[in-house]
Amino acid sequence: MQNGALGIKIICKGRLAGAEIARKEKVMEGRVPLTH
Repeated sequence: MQNGALGIKIICKGRLAGAEIARKEKVMEGRVPLTH
């Protein structure tokens, strides 16, 4: 990562894209340790 980060994790949940049923989407890039 550009500024020295090891990784990134993004979680979005709810009625994504106006769907009737809610769901959760997760994207991880690089290493995301369990603790910091």
